[in-house]
Amino acid sequence: MPDNILIKKLSWMLKELRKITKNGKINRKNELEEKEIIFSRKKNEDEKRLKYLSVWSKKKTKRTTMDSFYSTENIRLLDTLATHALVTFENILLYEKTKRMTVSDELTSIYNYRYLKTRLEEEMNRANRYKFPLGLMMIDLDNFKEHNDTYGHLSGNKILKSIVGIINKNIRIIDVLCRYGGDEFAVILPNTGIEDTGISSAAERIRKKVEQSQFIFGKGKKKIKMSMSIGVAFYPQEAGSIKELISLADKAMYKAKKGGGNKSVIYQTKNNKRRKKI
Repeated sequence: MPDNILIKKLSWMLKELRKITKNGKINRKNELEEKEIIFSRKKNEDEKRLKYLSVWSKKKTKRTTMDSFYSTENIRLLDTLATHALVTFENILLYEKTKRMTVSDELTSIYNYRYLKTRLEEEMNRANRYKFPLGLMMIDLDNFKEHNDTYGHLSGNKILKSIVGIINKNIRIIDVLCRYGGDEFAVILPNTGIEDTGISSAAERIRKKVEQSQFIFGKGKKKIKMSMSIGVAFYPQEAGSIKELISLADKAMYKAKKGGGNKSVIYQTKNNKRRKKI
């Protein structure tokens, strides 16, 4: 449920409570039926149902009146609680929105570079603690600048969103996709080492999916073909720090670009001598 609808429902709840009273006294003309306010919000396709506040009253029966169930003091208390609840929820929603904005890319809605740095530190600490390897995949679209120069940035933005969808469908649930900047993306690969043949398969699968896709835009439904270069590096087998991990993955990616693009390259030191074994 959108945040603005949530606020409207909370405001409605407050008005309903206030209908019960009139000048500080119970208004018998406006009796509440049994109500429960249930709000739901969606995030990443998982529905979260949050029960914030339930307001209960009993139906009118025969000669029974409202004041048999609630005193004026009870109603005033409910009114005060609802007012505080509304303000609190507004603050919570504002905090969550601000927090999301600091770690999310505005265009693609995936994590941004700021989050990438923080998450890499967390994953590297976890890798050191449990002696797990850590991989990083760097992705760059081929000739994307030329595309923007020819077709415009609106077309480019649409393609970036489509690329994000393709990558997300071809990585594991534990992997973390971030926008590195411009047309570059990074995928954090927890508990993944150079021996994991599935990573080279995943990189190739992503590359092929993009290569085979047709990106359609404009009123004329113009079809555009795109390709990407991918580089992958690992810690601690090749890199010894976060900075070096990013640098090596970058080198592998640019090696793919220099080779004509539309390729994926796994970084390995010369003569297959690894920097460190786990």
